[in-house]
Amino acid sequence: MKVSQKQWLYSQIYLYIQQQKYTKAITLLKALNMLAPNDFYVTKSLARSYLGAGNHLLASKYAELAIHHSQDYNSDSKELALLHLIKSRAQLKLNQMIQAKESLDHFINFRQQSLKVTDKHPTQKTTI
Repeated sequence: MKVSQKQWLYSQIYLYIQQQKYTKAITLLKALNMLAPNDFYVTKSLARSYLGAGNHLLASKYAELAIHHSQDYNSDSKELALLHLIKSRAQLKLNQMIQAKESLDHFINFRQQSLKVTDKHPTQKTTI
């Protein structure tokens, strides 16, 4: 697959997710996942799309896979926080309360880490 074709697919997937057309996004993501099973973006997007579509078991599974793949992609704390939040929401819907709380604790931890990184590089404020 050419890079331009892959970029076009990624943009279509992004649009489907933004428009909450999760079934269409999942169809494209599953095809891409067969071509590149360890692709962090695809795995993360599958987790998000399955959560949106209401398939909480697969959302939890793909969130866990994305968390595992995140080490290979040097993902930042904000990305990891989002994945743990997706996982927590899916586990909550599956009545896995203890696991959901653990995932939520991870979300809080990574979210705090991402805020600390942001604090080190404050945005420039303008005074009038």
